[in-house]
Amino acid sequence: MNEIARYLVVVILAMTVILAAANVCRRYGPTASESEAETLLAQFADPDPQVRANAQFKIMARRAQLVPVLAKIVNGDNAIARKEAAMALCTPKVPGRSAALPGLIRMLRGDDLASQRVAIEALGSIGPDAAEAIPDLHKVLRAQQVSQTRLVSPCSYVPAALRQILGRDSVPFLMEALCHPHTRMEVIDSLAELEADAAPALDALERIHMNESGKTREYAERTLKRIREALAAGR
Repeated sequence: MNEIARYLVVVILAMTVILAAANVCRRYGPTASESEAETLLAQFADPDPQVRANAQFKIMARRAQLVPVLAKIVNGDNAIARKEAAMALCTPKVPGRSAALPGLIRMLRGDDLASQRVAIEALGSIGPDAAEAIPDLHKVLRAQQVSQTRLVSPCSYVPAALRQILGRDSVPFLMEALCHPHTRMEVIDSLAELEADAAPALDALERIHMNESGKTREYAERTLKRIREALAAGR
């Protein structure tokens, strides 16, 4: 066997070993075990916010893998754990999150404003699969319940969630919500994101632009421009 042939044999053997090792890692690598699920459940329910924050950090890279566990926690009975698990479900665009809908809707119907806000964000991030939550989202928007800290006022998160879940079909809900003072800017912002699909709201936005002042007027002006540009561009 000449030198080239020997070299090729060595390369092929090395590649075979590497592929076999990768197979082993895929097959026997870390998984979302039952014990890990129990640990997460315990950490999410801990009264210490620092412990809960550390648990959130630990699962960031593995949220897709842990969706069934997180959904189980959201659908469980521990209010603190439910909120933490719902927060973890807000971002990953992965299948299976709709399993948490019963728990998220229960949070939405509860009295805790911070939990409501987290539930609304999670439902919005789930998108069209969260359509069964629309009646409850509409109720929260109509209630206009405002906390001392605007950051946790649930109603201000509803317009974006409606847009994420319903797309263009959210326009009638958003147009109705333009009359609510506490969420008007968020509604206008959501209409801007819909671009040409928000054309039915042009007259209402024009009235706001003419009659309002300050930030609300600025938002209306920017949204009118964006919708009209989208219509002109045919997008």
